[in-house]
Amino acid sequence: MNYQLQQYFPLSKKYALAFNTDLGYGASASGKPFPIFKNYYVGGLGSVRGFMQGTLGPTQPTSATNSYPVYLGGTKKVVLNGEFLGPFPGAGNDKTLRMFAFVDAGYAYGENDPIRLSELRSSWGFGLSWISPMGPLKFSYGLPLKRRADDKMQKFQFQIGTSF
Repeated sequence: MNYQLQQYFPLSKKYALAFNTDLGYGASASGKPFPIFKNYYVGGLGSVRGFMQGTLGPTQPTSATNSYPVYLGGTKKVVLNGEFLGPFPGAGNDKTLRMFAFVDAGYAYGENDPIRLSELRSSWGFGLSWISPMGPLKFSYGLPLKRRADDKMQKFQFQIGTSF
């Protein structure tokens, strides 16, 4: 089950606020374990920018002697995004090139884990959005607001495709 709400609020002809809420819940109807390949993954572009793709959620070590985690994803997710959008300086009336500042928060939770908003990781940053002839391009630079010492960061990210 997924629920996503996106809302845009124009502030003027040039500026706007954009908000995104993305909630997910998965469970097996047959009583069998939920398949891991259906899990939600949070982190990276499209969820919480500034964190590496899919790293915000349950993990397990690869072995008893190796501390590198395997990112399992989760059967539940909470992702919240906010953006302030404006024109790129010097672009004139070109609406295809926009700058933005963002604040993101999110986390994926395991099947038996309660949803605790205190576990949400968050970031802030800025970026550039361009509706190019190849399709929408998005570049962002994100920094953590709330993180754990073992979270994996990726400050610069690039995306081809969707808006959030």
